[in-house]
Amino acid sequence: MAKPARRLFAVPATSAESERVFSDTGFIISDRRTRLAAETVACIVFMHDVLQKRQRVDTT
Repeated sequence: MAKPARRLFAVPATSAESERVFSDTGFIISDRRTRLAAETVACIVFMHDVLQKRQRVDTT
């Protein structure tokens, strides 16, 4: 049980992935898109992430 716990809790508190998502969200929510619902923003961010990951897989 100690090994799995070390792996689980060894994950850094911040990561480039979460920082990238915040950055992408900043581009999505702009002065012209201030009325987007939270659910809509979440869907756009999710789809953007999926498309980026798919593009990375397709190019490798």
